[in-house]
Amino acid sequence: MQWPPPTPTTPWASDSLQNSVQELKRLVEALATARSVPSLQVTTPSPCVSQAPGSLSQNTQVEREQGVVPKKDPGQFRLIHNLSAPRGASVNEAIDPVLCSVRYASVDQALEKLRVLERGTLLAKIDIEAAFRLLPVHPEDYHLLGFQFNGDYFFDKCMPMGCSVSCSYFEQFGSA
Repeated sequence: MQWPPPTPTTPWASDSLQNSVQELKRLVEALATARSVPSLQVTTPSPCVSQAPGSLSQNTQVEREQGVVPKKDPGQFRLIHNLSAPRGASVNEAIDPVLCSVRYASVDQALEKLRVLERGTLLAKIDIEAAFRLLPVHPEDYHLLGFQFNGDYFFDKCMPMGCSVSCSYFEQFGSA
């Protein structure tokens, strides 16, 4: 599935885009009270500069683009961070692709497990709401997940949608 591009956080004339901005405002306010911290001491984040291939300065505060994309259910949205920008100095580019690799169980593997279980065994499938948001981010990495909205700076404290390693980390967490 290909996600639509993020909705910028500036107002437009279009009512539908204005509604997306209002949804972004609602999401940011909810996250600010639950999972993100307004960073009052930050006035202007400095640009992200890679000091070496695969590393980002721990002293650099990064302001990331954020937006909203629609969820499967009508009227539901999710906050996303563009961690693939800026090209050449993004958070995702600094993460080793090996860490991002995920290998899910196949249907054949599930059928093989069912074959060895007793007759009458039940299967269940669950969808964990906001699954990545269950994973905390180490405080040393907060500076990589900064964003500005309505004049306030925020640093995400939970694994965001848009981080290349989110799927892999959640798979490790869910399989533990």
